[in-house]
Amino acid sequence: MGAAIISRRRYSSPHFYRSADMDDNAIKTQKVAEIAISSFLVVFSSVMLYFAFTAPVPSRLSGSEIAPMTAPKYILAILLILSAVQLRRSIKWLLANKLPGTKVRFLEGKSAVILITLFVYVFLWNTIGFIISSFIMFVFTVKYLEPKRDLKKVILFGVLFVAGVQFLFGYVFRITLGEPLFDMLLRYFR
Repeated sequence: MGAAIISRRRYSSPHFYRSADMDDNAIKTQKVAEIAISSFLVVFSSVMLYFAFTAPVPSRLSGSEIAPMTAPKYILAILLILSAVQLRRSIKWLLANKLPGTKVRFLEGKSAVILITLFVYVFLWNTIGFIISSFIMFVFTVKYLEPKRDLKKVILFGVLFVAGVQFLFGYVFRITLGEPLFDMLLRYFR
């Protein structure tokens, strides 16, 4: 009875997601994965922020448009802050909740498939462009992680998601997202 109370208290943090079927190995694996991903994002956003601040700015700007790299600077700064906060939380939780005798399983099952999917997504983005590759990535990921979801709703949300991101970056931030397939088709039909 006492162990159940300790176990319940151990995982009652409002910042910790635990499904009913997670054992101590799964919890430790999740926390180690959070630490690895957060560490990568801290390093990545720090390096990219350095490049964003040291990138040459064209002198021919009229002053009415947003300077290049302004939006990425804000996005990377937010990513850096959020990643550092998550990294601190995960390390703090792992140190406070030592789980003896557990093994860390990393990159097994769904996480390995999602990682491979991300690499394919990057390749597809350079090959067929942002719109189509993002739509494929969104639909595949949602259907893979939640197979019982209605395909029509997933496709609808995929279209809305891609359209929203395209609008935000293309029209609000004025950042061109590469579309090599569309550019090739436009050249062909001109």
